[in-house]
Amino acid sequence: ELLLDEVEELCEYDALHEGGRRLADPGPQVELFLWQIKITALEHYVFVLSGGDGSPYSAEVAMQILLAEDNPNNEQVARLLLAELGHTTRSARNGLEVLEILRSGERFDLILMDIQMPKMDGLETTRRIMREFPEESRPPIIAATANAFESDREECFVAGMVGFLAKPLRLADLRDALAAMATGETVPASPANEPACDHDLDLEHFDSIMESGDEESREIFEDFCAATEVMLGEMQEHFGVGEAKQFTNLAHQLKGSLATFGMARLSRRMAELEDGAATGSLDGLAPDWSEGLLDAFRA
Repeated sequence: ELLLDEVEELCEYDALHEGGRRLADPGPQVELFLWQIKITALEHYVFVLSGGDGSPYSAEVAMQILLAEDNPNNEQVARLLLAELGHTTRSARNGLEVLEILRSGERFDLILMDIQMPKMDGLETTRRIMREFPEESRPPIIAATANAFESDREECFVAGMVGFLAKPLRLADLRDALAAMATGETVPASPANEPACDHDLDLEHFDSIMESGDEESREIFEDFCAATEVMLGEMQEHFGVGEAKQFTNLAHQLKGSLATFGMARLSRRMAELEDGAATGSLDGLAPDWSEGLLDAFRA
């Protein structure tokens, strides 16, 4: 609105002045000219915000984003989606890496912060950023987490974050959040991204990922498939020797990766295994916990 008001003032000055002399009565032709200029300005304004090519903004407002994510599959997909929206990223695998990058003096428009990371989690990292860096030099922080309860949101905001995105990340949620950042509006909190269906594969979400990067997205998916088979085998090994911590870590990582690619039912199964081993013991899990998992994944 402010931009359009300024355009109107400039248009009226240019059209109503002739040789430094203001015309007493501009007449219908000049009035028509004014409206044509206003419409052209509005069309350009909408074009810039839309990017003109399907992206949410033009390159004039593309952001440099620090992506804090320890799960390689989630990191690759998030980077792919952000590139689809016209932004560039640098990645960090834990909170200590985030702090190291910021201390180097590299500037970012935004930090997209995973919460559950090794070495230093997203909440503690955010608290340290709030203490260590002055407001004018620290980028705003948006949480990206599978923990989407109201208490989780509140904890993020108390730590100093300005927004909250639920995992798995979806292109529309990212677009809305970054559009709000670009215009200075409040970042909308995305709802918990429950799968759109109760089938083995959320095709709508899966297709949105695969269409984002063409060949690159296919390569990412192939890497994910190979890594998942290896990790399921490692879970069986840890279960066999009673290593609950390693088992739980793998279940957590697979839960996120499977959800990222829309594999809703398998992701929920990993969540159940993670919760079952959360006490530090594997005794509560059935010996045949892995039966059918690999076959279901390959299907």
